[in-house]
Amino acid sequence: MKYATYKLRISFLMSIFASEKTLYMKFVRAIAGYNHLWAVRDEAKEADELTMLFREWSNANYLLDFFLANIDDLQGFFHVEKISDLRRIYYERENIKIS
Repeated sequence: MKYATYKLRISFLMSIFASEKTLYMKFVRAIAGYNHLWAVRDEAKEADELTMLFREWSNANYLLDFFLANIDDLQGFFHVEKISDLRRIYYERENIKIS
């Protein structure tokens, strides 16, 4: 009986998803002509996941939203009181002098 219920649930879920369009993810080269770095690309999106991640990381608003949403974790790991302290930690780690 346990297996029959399990099969019933799977077939029910399969019938729900069967009517939707299936999109596939592809592995694409992150750097053209370089075969060692690959990224996943959803056909429905304009760029691969790695490119989109780097775009988000270069967006100050995205980073601020991320830091605010995860401030408790950041404070616990980095022992900071303010988000501006993360800048200081980064510069110290990378040996960059703050002017």
